[in-house]
Amino acid sequence: MANVNFKGKVTTTGNSEALRFEKSLFKSLPKFANGAPLTARRLADDVLIIHVDMPDMGVESDRDPVMDAFLSFVEQDILDNPQAIQPIAQSEMDEIADLVKGVSVDE
Repeated sequence: MANVNFKGKVTTTGNSEALRFEKSLFKSLPKFANGAPLTARRLADDVLIIHVDMPDMGVESDRDPVMDAFLSFVEQDILDNPQAIQPIAQSEMDEIADLVKGVSVDE
């Protein structure tokens, strides 16, 4: 799916503040249907990442929404520009190995 911006604004619903977005968001992203449970993560004073909670999956997720957004961006770029994919040079692999030498990783 291409990255698309959806316009919206802050409004009031009953006694609560609400975020209202144009209908095209909900048509193109059906998981955001009316009543879907949502979580918002603040990245900056003017940036939120909003995702649908999926409790029916039965697994607690410790996925990072920022990393998910980045990986979605990379995936879309690969799909849109497959001609830009190039193999990594051995010299770059060696440089990466030097940079992470001695770093322990939790699995």
